Amino acid sequence: MLTQERVRELFDYHDDGYLTWKIKPATQISAGEKAGTKRPDGYYDVGIDYKHYKMHRIIFLWHHGWLPTDVDHNDSDISNNKIGNLKAATRAQNCANRGLRKNNKSGFKGVYQRKDTGKWRASIRVLGSMKKINLGHFDTPEEAHAKYCEAGRHYYGEFFNPG
Repeated sequence: MLTQERVRELFDYHDDGYLTWKIKPATQISAGEKAGTKRPDGYYDVGIDYKHYKMHRIIFLWHHGWLPTDVDHNDSDISNNKIGNLKAATRAQNCANRGLRKNNKSGFKGVYQRKDTGKWRASIRVLGSMKKINLGHFDTPEEAHAKYCEAGRHYYGEFFNPG
C-alpha cells in the first residue's frame, strides 16, 4: 500500500500543482524533473513502484497522508492539481461536480427536450442513489435549467456544478 512517507521520499511538491522527482527513477528520467505524463483524457499519471496512479491522488496523499475514495477538482479542471483545488469526495460527489456532457443536445446540464410534447424536462440524479427525480416540464431550456440548478444546490451542496 502506498503511503505518504513513500510519496514524500520520491517527490517534491510545487505550488503550481506538479511533482518533481527527488531520485532518479529511470534511465531516461533525472532527479529534479517533473514527474508524470498527460493521458489522452487530460489527467496526469505517475508511475510508482511499477504501478500507475493519477497525479492528483498522489498530491492529495502527499499533503494529507490518506486517500479518499475519490479526489475532486473544485474547478472541474482536471489538469489543475494545485492542492487548494483538490478535496476528498465520494464517487457520487465527484460525479455531481462533472460539467456538461459532450453528447448533451440542450446545452444545459440536467435538461432535455421531449420529442412527443416539445417541452423541456429537468431531472436530477440524487447522490448515492440510482434514482432520478423528475423536476418538471418547462417551455424553455433556461427555465428547466433554473429548476435543475435549484435542485442541484439543494442535493449536491459544495459539489454542485451547473455545467
